[in-house]
Amino acid sequence: MDQNATVASLVNQAMIALTQQNHTNALNAYAAALRIARELKRSRLIAVILNHVGDTFQAQGEIQDAVIAYEAALRALESEDELKLDSVRNCL
Repeated sequence: MDQNATVASLVNQAMIALTQQNHTNALNAYAAALRIARELKRSRLIAVILNHVGDTFQAQGEIQDAVIAYEAALRALESEDELKLDSVRNCL
């Protein structure tokens, strides 16, 4: 299985864990997926996974950890010129 497929599988495992209210297993699967996404240097994939991590923390009521994950997702996208994050931030 290639690494992209492994990431997809891990994210799917995390989502299944969330449907079972198993936040710990979800976060562990997201962490494993995130490690691979970082090895692949896929900034958009990193941002998507971090956004899922934030959603998971939020579901647990861990708001501060959720905000940290969401901010990390935005930072992962800073190198993406075509997204023009400065104009997005100005709209917030």
